[in-house]
Amino acid sequence: MPWGWKTVCSDAPDFDAQWIDTLFRAARMEHDFKVVDLRVLYTEIGPDATERFRHRAALTVPAHRAEADARRYALAYGKVQNSDPAM
Repeated sequence: MPWGWKTVCSDAPDFDAQWIDTLFRAARMEHDFKVVDLRVLYTEIGPDATERFRHRAALTVPAHRAEADARRYALAYGKVQNSDPAM
């Protein structure tokens, strides 16, 4: 990925960035990553992989909890990156 490992993809980047900033501030810590819209990933992986990614992510019911959402998207991305294009 061109952004490096210091990029966090989110389906609600403004909301998530606000909470991340709040949590880091409360812990008196700084972070060195940026939060971007998940759709930026689609440009990176291309239309065929995007379709497979969306299909894979849709196989599980979104829990709308940060950990569950992150795990669901990470698993879908891993499957897309490591799978047969016919997935």
